[in-house]
Amino acid sequence: VMDVNDFSVLACASYPSYNLETYKENIVELNKDTSAPLWNRALRSTYAPGSTAKPCIGFAGLEEGIVTAESTIWCDLVYDYFPDLPLNCIGVGDHGKTYMNLNRALTCSCNTYFYEVGRQLGISKINEYFTMFGLGQKTGVELTEVQGQAASKENREAQGGIWYPGNTVQAAIGQSDNLFTPIQLCSYVATLANGGTRYKAHFIKSIKSYDYSETIYEAEPVVLNTVNASRENFAAVRTGMISMANSLAAFKGLDYKVASKTGTAQAKKKVNGVTVAYTNGFMISYAPADNPQIAVVIAIENVDSSGLGNYIREVYEAYFNRNSDVTASQQSGTILK
Repeated sequence: VMDVNDFSVLACASYPSYNLETYKENIVELNKDTSAPLWNRALRSTYAPGSTAKPCIGFAGLEEGIVTAESTIWCDLVYDYFPDLPLNCIGVGDHGKTYMNLNRALTCSCNTYFYEVGRQLGISKINEYFTMFGLGQKTGVELTEVQGQAASKENREAQGGIWYPGNTVQAAIGQSDNLFTPIQLCSYVATLANGGTRYKAHFIKSIKSYDYSETIYEAEPVVLNTVNASRENFAAVRTGMISMANSLAAFKGLDYKVASKTGTAQAKKKVNGVTVAYTNGFMISYAPADNPQIAVVIAIENVDSSGLGNYIREVYEAYFNRNSDVTASQQSGTILK
């Protein structure tokens, strides 16, 4: 959970977790636990982001003049530009054998639309926009984080592989060799929300002296880069994300609009020497959509993205209703009776 106006991290959780009070006594068991409770997945695990990459690809397509907000691409549920590599478009909602504009493509998560935009962009241009929005880049937080990587011909060949044209279109829907951390996804969607300013993310707000009489350190916003782009193109992408959120039951009945994008990414891992295919589920979001304050991102291993909006809704309700029944905190040193 991140403030979109300065990228202060308001909440960050990684599960499975552990009890800090018994950490010393349980350290041996914790280190042996195969679920890795000591590993901070939010900052140190990297994932293919799936369709959460699509707002960035749509934005790049607009900026590079490949599409307009109104122009359409035909989808008949199979992308057959490469005769020897037919690619499916599963999609959701009002989908199949129809023309897709950007709004509809984001709402329905149309693979075909973003395959074609990504093909015309090319992998170098895709990575240029990923970098602008902080994907595959460290966020700057005070704790240890990994950089991840954007899919590229150079990275593939450095690992002894071959880059094929089909890898570019797969990268455009958040697959291929893309590996990003959840906190990078939050930085990315916060940059979309605030209109293109990517700040250095930070956990520390301020440091006080022991008796609170002096402020030793106060965090100030640090701009890492600015996406200098058309306001209309930001608005077009945000409109698609609002439409996507409006299509979900999870966000019905709120007093404010949410902007969001789901993602389900295919992955593989070895279990007892056997390669097993599975999916990871993601949702990037921010609210209120017309005056963004916070961004919320969730990533869950071994699930798809359906239902993740229910968890994100709880975060928004807790944040925007936090003054309704919260008791004022006591000053340090107060004796509680």
